[in-house]
Amino acid sequence: MKVSIRRMEFEDVPKVVAIEERWSYLSKWGEPGYRAVMSDSRVYTCLVAEDGEHRAQPPVIAGFAVVAKLIDDCELCNLVVLPECLSKGVGYELLQACFEVAQYLKIARMLLEVRQSNQRAIDFYARNGFRIINERRNYYLSPRESAWVMERAVELG
Repeated sequence: MKVSIRRMEFEDVPKVVAIEERWSYLSKWGEPGYRAVMSDSRVYTCLVAEDGEHRAQPPVIAGFAVVAKLIDDCELCNLVVLPECLSKGVGYELLQACFEVAQYLKIARMLLEVRQSNQRAIDFYARNGFRIINERRNYYLSPRESAWVMERAVELG
């Protein structure tokens, strides 16, 4: 699948929420949550991946990511892909764009939390250089579950 990455726009939010709703175990941000982070561009960078292979009008949003600038680190707050776009490179392209954000900000470490039961995501992040460094007990609420904290160095070149 050919993917193009761009900044999320306010008119993308309903489509982003629709993708979020496709996954039962995600912590839902909803429209107010995405609109709030998009309004704080000093801290958050919100990205969408569009399916560039099919010339749909309007283009189909295949996934999205949100990166937060912390003091010394970047946090990957969200990386979500449409179920039918899994294993087609969408997540990889979004993750690479997130690393580019960290490089632009000159931040050399990216962190994330992932549900301990989400082995597919854990494997994806591990394949892309992340390692487990800590555990957050009962981090997620619906359903209640602990999270692994993972980190990866970002090359600043």
